[in-house]
Amino acid sequence: PGGTHMPNTHVAIRRCGHCASKLIADDYHGRPVAVMDRALARHSSTTCHMEITAADAIREVEQCLAHDSADVIWPSGEPPLVFLTRVGNAAKALELLRRGPETVGRCGGVNARGHGACTALHHAAACNATELIGELLSQGATPSCQTQDELHGGIPGGRVPLHAAAAACNVEAATMLLTAAPEAAQTSDWEGKVP
Repeated sequence: PGGTHMPNTHVAIRRCGHCASKLIADDYHGRPVAVMDRALARHSSTTCHMEITAADAIREVEQCLAHDSADVIWPSGEPPLVFLTRVGNAAKALELLRRGPETVGRCGGVNARGHGACTALHHAAACNATELIGELLSQGATPSCQTQDELHGGIPGGRVPLHAAAAACNVEAATMLLTAAPEAAQTSDWEGKVP
């Protein structure tokens, strides 16, 4: 009565499925509007920075190896092989593995550890990337590497790649891991749970 009408300021936000960046929000009239935040600059209409980063990974690794004698840890402190596998880019991870042992070694090796001490084999098992699992195992990846506690996710440490395959119900990955290391079936995590 007598006052100004206040529009509905509730905003429905749509986020990127990979990185949760705000992409589109509905204004108070229900019309979609672009949301400019820092991460939006890394998006096109169909890709997010995770996909762009994974696509550019091999080129960036090669540049680092060519211009520096130090090992490559990239991005966010992760070895490239672990990062590529974690974001689900098995094709680029395979490409990196096929560059040879010297390149893989300078990128941390097949047993390099990322966040929570997860290896590429843990991530490959979780996403059922069987071709990648086979290549990792053939290059000496250890199916008995154990993770550390993931405090924010409430996941106990001590998990081997078979735990990851079993948790995701990935039968093919689990079969490959059991063939490579049957003893993994008896490996308990730090809560005493076997795969």
